[in-house]
Amino acid sequence: MMKRNFKEIQFQIKQGNFSQCNSLIREIINNDELTSQEKIELDFAIDKMSRIRFEYNITEKDILKSVKELVPNATSKDIKKWRESGLLDAFKIDGNYFYFRQSLSNFIRDYKDDNLNSIDANYKRNDLNNLIRKHSMKLLQQFRHNNFRFVKPLKINITYSLIVKKNVIPEGEAIRCWMPYPISKKYVQTDITSQSINCEEYIIANNQRAQRSVYMEKKTIKNIPTVFQIKYSTVCHNQINVIKHSNILDYKKDNNFYKLYTSERPPHIIFSDKIRVLSKNILDDEKNPYLITKKIFNWINKNITWSFTQEYSIIENISDHCISTMKGDCGLQTLLFITLCRYNGIPVKWQSGWTLHTGFVGLHDWCEVYFEGYGWVPVDPSFGEIDSEDEDVRFFYLGSLDSFRITCNDDYSRDLFPAKFYPRSDTVDFQRGEVEWRGGNIYFNNWFYNLSVEFEENHSE
Repeated sequence: MMKRNFKEIQFQIKQGNFSQCNSLIREIINNDELTSQEKIELDFAIDKMSRIRFEYNITEKDILKSVKELVPNATSKDIKKWRESGLLDAFKIDGNYFYFRQSLSNFIRDYKDDNLNSIDANYKRNDLNNLIRKHSMKLLQQFRHNNFRFVKPLKINITYSLIVKKNVIPEGEAIRCWMPYPISKKYVQTDITSQSINCEEYIIANNQRAQRSVYMEKKTIKNIPTVFQIKYSTVCHNQINVIKHSNILDYKKDNNFYKLYTSERPPHIIFSDKIRVLSKNILDDEKNPYLITKKIFNWINKNITWSFTQEYSIIENISDHCISTMKGDCGLQTLLFITLCRYNGIPVKWQSGWTLHTGFVGLHDWCEVYFEGYGWVPVDPSFGEIDSEDEDVRFFYLGSLDSFRITCNDDYSRDLFPAKFYPRSDTVDFQRGEVEWRGGNIYFNNWFYNLSVEFEENHSE
């Protein structure tokens, strides 16, 4: 009975019938004897509806008012047209449309109008493109001169704070906190040194953890925010790999390593009919692993528009969502890239953390591809192609990576240490942190974070 009802609950959430869903949940709770796992699933269904309401919190009246400030002649019919075309992201809840909290920002990026183009955010992307073009040219020049793969080490000092708002939970209750911590990677990210942690007792997860963290606990004080803070340093190297497709060797397909990193991983890596058709359209009959990844990388660069995206915990299948909308942030683009590569028998794994380029500090996701004869090499699908006539510069992020990164995750959706009892705020990525108390998870709207960065010596773009 429970399995059938839970499928119905999931269906009703997807349809936006939240009132009906809540009634069904109350009926189950009142009439069924539930296992602990079933209780967790029902609690998360309730939580998921709350998360969707948080993401889609702009009414139709308010979105029209905001859009009219940019397009004065806009009408309700225009809002409907833009919603149906996907230009405005909306979710229908109990019969009424509510718009994604970043709808206006995405609208400004995507709406084609000469007047709007003068106020959109593309100039920032152009600045970043210019910055990484100059940087990659210098790195490739140095690589060609001495043939070293790991160049220009950069020492980075990080101060990371996670602040739970005051009076979110009762006074004297303990808050459990997990904060991201860098993974030590030979030649790439080294010399990780913890300088200070503002808790007497803490646990730094071992380096084998795919999503590495620092764990702390603090008791709340009335009317005072609860602050968790860590300071650490690490040395990061630029990674340079100029890959020649003729040097790629055949994969050893019978070993467990190959099978692991070329397999499906529901719900976000699924070899669906959409993936099969898209793969055929992109690749035709290409067989060389590097040229396959190059075509996928190129297709994503040309066809997927970068956009702000709702929290991953409310997206059923991230790679499918990216194809369906033809939009997505770095995580969506990366999971689509991973799915297409794995479908074509190319081992790929997720990575994420922070980008630290001057003026562009923020959360970021990318991945690593395994080429026989080269090993694991980094790929950043959302940074994409660099505008350059030099092929090595153009495809710099297909095999190489700059040092302005902090890598905390070597995979996604992996267990934290110690184990988190309640479902995570971000069920996929781990860059901001996670907090909970004995009464439940503490969601993003009840806390905020801050990262400050300092570079030592030789910091130069």
